[in-house]
Amino acid sequence: GMIGYTLDITERKMAERALADSEKRLADIIEFLPDPTFVIDTNGRVISWNRAIERLTGINKKEMIGKGGYAYAVPFYGEPRPLIIDLVLERNQQWESEYLTLNDKDGLLIESESFHPSMGNGGRYFAGTAGKLYDAQGHVVGAIETIRDITLAKKTEQDREQLIIELK
Repeated sequence: GMIGYTLDITERKMAERALADSEKRLADIIEFLPDPTFVIDTNGRVISWNRAIERLTGINKKEMIGKGGYAYAVPFYGEPRPLIIDLVLERNQQWESEYLTLNDKDGLLIESESFHPSMGNGGRYFAGTAGKLYDAQGHVVGAIETIRDITLAKKTEQDREQLIIELK
């Protein structure tokens, strides 16, 4: 009777707290990842914008969380447009052709390299990886993208190619 009912409520409260704790822990993990990382829901709204991406873009999470309409692309391209985080949710040939390279890993992950002329001194090269996020029932609930600055490697490669041309 009544005792069982209170127990159910207590158990449910504990389960809810455990879920809230694990979600908080997950949010903290994303927050402190060393690579610039952000997360969107299926409506394209930013639900996570970590410290590393704040540093990279100079844009505070308070300004970005909850924003839709490809707002997260503006620091990278100067305009709202789909990024690979969007392409992993919905493929689009037109936007895919904009990337220097784009690899689809079984539709689960998309990896890309891109050049951003307006960023940094003389532009920056980024390697991005994006994947879908699923809930416990296996439904897609959003996507996550991680960005790595590969400018130094690219510049070194270009210098080497230039040197080979000059030696010939």
